[in-house]
Amino acid sequence: MKFVITVSLGFLFSFYINSADARRAIVLDESLTQEVNELLGQTVDLQTSFYNQNENEITASLNQTLKQIDDAKSASLVIEEYSRSHLNKILDAAKSRLELTQTTQDEIRRRNLKSAFEQLAHLARIYKVDNKYRIFFCPKDRSSWVQTGWKAKNPINPETLGSCGKAVK
Repeated sequence: MKFVITVSLGFLFSFYINSADARRAIVLDESLTQEVNELLGQTVDLQTSFYNQNENEITASLNQTLKQIDDAKSASLVIEEYSRSHLNKILDAAKSRLELTQTTQDEIRRRNLKSAFEQLAHLARIYKVDNKYRIFFCPKDRSSWVQTGWKAKNPINPETLGSCGKAVK
């Protein structure tokens, strides 16, 4: 019995140390960090336009966000292949969902937008970026997004869950 408890506690302690190490943000090259910060800034503009439900702003912001994703991918050429591959998978996933958001409506659009914002929130979670960007999470619709400020502005369901959300990073 004591052996099992010791092994279990050893495993938990080991897991705790490994998870603490995993939370350290990955530092990128200065030019790539700038591109990722600009992408996150554009993501905040996109979040705001969806929260405000302004279709003209949404269209312009979607196009600008897609362009900023391409710029970040181009800037990623300066980092090693393994890291670039990981970053590009996140960017590609966000881009494909945003492109689908441009061509869909209602619930399907909301699901694609939710997935895109989750990918973009991964950038702020994984990489060392400007600390003005906060990741919010709404437990009611299980959505996460990046925004500035402390008051939640849920872009996924702004009409029903606009104030749902809590800063988690």
